Amino acid sequence: FKVDVEDWIAYSLFAIERYPGVGAAQKRVRGLLFGTGLFVGFLGYVLFSLGSLWAFLASIIGGGFVVAALQYGTKKSNSDEVRKLFAADRIVATRTEPMIFTLGEHSVSTNWEGAVSAHLWRDITHFGQTDDYTFFFRGANHGYFVPHRAFASAEEKAAFDQRVKECMPADAVRL
Repeated sequence: FKVDVEDWIAYSLFAIERYPGVGAAQKRVRGLLFGTGLFVGFLGYVLFSLGSLWAFLASIIGGGFVVAALQYGTKKSNSDEVRKLFAADRIVATRTEPMIFTLGEHSVSTNWEGAVSAHLWRDITHFGQTDDYTFFFRGANHGYFVPHRAFASAEEKAAFDQRVKECMPADAVRL
């Protein structure tokens, strides 16, 4: 199948939104931003009660942290950041050959213009599906995706789903 930037964006967003470690890291950062905002806002209140002119500035800064916390890690902000990243990625933009994805008896692999990646089925820890893709993960930073447009028919897609079901490790987590 031919891979385009939208495929990589879909893969990245799925990983950010559903892979356990990635989402948890974003929640920690969001909590840190929110906590900092509340602290600085409270500091502004204390300074105001002491008659300091710095209170206004502290309140604005605290509010900024709270707003940042509310926006960070949202679906829209993730999408915007991933799009910026891949807009600058010349590797994806210059590849012209289709990616060859192989479900072997013991491994899953890709070959994209000579760049080969293969992993044993038992190393797949997480997997998931959307209406348009199937995703396999070996960790938070490495995985595979198959766009469903790669299948010529519903029968081919059903055969693929059956093969995945047969090969997927029993302890793999469905996302």
